[in-house]
Amino acid sequence: MSTQADKDFLTSGSKKWGEQLLQPFTPQRQAIASEMGMHWPHVDRKDFVTLTIQNEAGEDVNLLHYRQSFKDSVIAVWLCLQPSCREYEADAEAAMALAWAWAESEGISRTNSKGASALALWLTITNEVSRSIGKPEIKGDTGSDGEETGEL
Repeated sequence: MSTQADKDFLTSGSKKWGEQLLQPFTPQRQAIASEMGMHWPHVDRKDFVTLTIQNEAGEDVNLLHYRQSFKDSVIAVWLCLQPSCREYEADAEAAMALAWAWAESEGISRTNSKGASALALWLTITNEVSRSIGKPEIKGDTGSDGEETGEL
């Protein structure tokens, strides 16, 4: 069943790799990505670094990203390019091998513009996912230890 968020994702023009339209980063894709070794959303401030790459004009550009974001971007973009991801649930290792083979065939690396494009697309996806997740509101009192108690 398709949600409005999925429909919005599919109709926004920014979710393309070349001419290929990406599928939504659904909970199923998120779970498979986690099994494939995705680090997001478990990223700490200490994981952030600055990477200098050359853009298409040959100019150096500094990007702030977390250490595992290259792998995460390959996983997410590859998974979202798959019309269906159900077949990858059973064997995350094989799925990761396919994702790396795809990245290599696309010429994606940590330090080139294609890698930067994959990272930018991944960051767009994570920002949308993060915005779509609401924070639970606790209705109740503060306990003796200072923690809130009550119902969600």
